[in-house]
Amino acid sequence: MKYLAILFLFPFSIWACSHSSDVNELVAYASIMEPTPFPKQVEAIGIFIPSEIDNAQASLMYINYVNEDKLMLKTSTSVSKASDWELESNPALEGYSISYFYLNPSQVNNIQITVYYHYPKTKDGSIAMCGPVRNHKLSDLMAVKPNKAN
Repeated sequence: MKYLAILFLFPFSIWACSHSSDVNELVAYASIMEPTPFPKQVEAIGIFIPSEIDNAQASLMYINYVNEDKLMLKTSTSVSKASDWELESNPALEGYSISYFYLNPSQVNNIQITVYYHYPKTKDGSIAMCGPVRNHKLSDLMAVKPNKAN
């Protein structure tokens, strides 16, 4: 009974997670950016993910290094919408959020990426405790050939 009373103390509503999928979702992809001064050792990799899925905004990306199904390293990185400068040089980035990191290209098959999305608060102050989650293998993302506008 005391737990029920605690629930009534919260001044906002909480929604359950959404399981709907957006058929118009942009396709995530990754690519090696301009070559670094250390060829074949470390390359800058850009991860391009949809900024929005089902009205939820991209908020966090985890990069997992897995070796023979064993998690060796897990780190998080922020994601941000394509900047005006990036959109000016490549209008096809409209609707994408981007994250960059450095990696030895020989390790591409060992990287798994998880992207978390969060829903904004509603007009009545309700919040959703979770949003859509997308899991990707870096090797699969690098195989995607995006449409590039010139």
